[in-house]
Amino acid sequence: MPITYVETEKLARVPAAGNGGVFAEIVNRDLCGAEDVSASLRWLECGECLVAAPLSDHHQLVYVIEGSGKIELDGQSYPVESGAGVYLAPEESARVRATGKATLKLLHLLAAR
Repeated sequence: MPITYVETEKLARVPAAGNGGVFAEIVNRDLCGAEDVSASLRWLECGECLVAAPLSDHHQLVYVIEGSGKIELDGQSYPVESGAGVYLAPEESARVRATGKATLKLLHLLAAR
């Protein structure tokens, strides 16, 4: 498989459901032939939220690229900023909310079991 260069700033940003900001898929079968992994970038403005729902057949990674916010894990809220991340095993979930004035940019990676 050839190496695929993804120009993330040129990808179309799509509104996410609810109050979930906008996202762009950066890794999937169509973009680069990935079979067991997918990834997207998510941009959240203050008050917007990424919900990493519990998935029975995937591991998840949510990584903060820019900005600051709060992450909710098992009913507890923790501050996060650039460089923070959380790994979610199958059936685990998290909610990341933008709280700062700057846009919160996240990487959300899903890998099949």
